[in-house]
Amino acid sequence: MRPLSLRWRLLVVGGAAILAALGAAAIGLAVLFDCHVERVALADLEDRVLSLIAM
Repeated sequence: MRPLSLRWRLLVVGGAAILAALGAAAIGLAVLFDCHVERVALADLEDRVLSLIAM
């Protein structure tokens, strides 16, 4: 059996590193988006409560 060439091994490791980075970025963006949506919803609810109190 012939061992894999250096070029092939570097290609495989590079591809795996890119996929890992994309996965980490996707998870990070999903968490940031979730926090943003929650923060906007809470701010909207606080504004509505304050307007109800003011009435």
